[in-house]
Amino acid sequence: MRPAANRSFIREKFRIIWLYSDISGASYDYFDSVNQLQEIIDNVTVFTNVSECFNFINNIGNNEKLFMIVSDKFSQVIRDPIIKRSD
Repeated sequence: MRPAANRSFIREKFRIIWLYSDISGASYDYFDSVNQLQEIIDNVTVFTNVSECFNFINNIGNNEKLFMIVSDKFSQVIRDPIIKRSD
């Protein structure tokens, strides 16, 4: 596969979910990181609410590959339900 084809495959087949604790206090680095991720992957979704994040994840098809970025504040809250979902 050519490099351009690889990038297209990655853009379409993966989703990043970012659970961020305080978007109102977010720095330039946070917004820059989101922009950089969106250049690589089309589906970057940011949440600040754990329940909304869970609802979103539960409505995604099982064939989609998810990558999560979780702020420290939410790491313990989200860990066990995500592990249970992957079983």
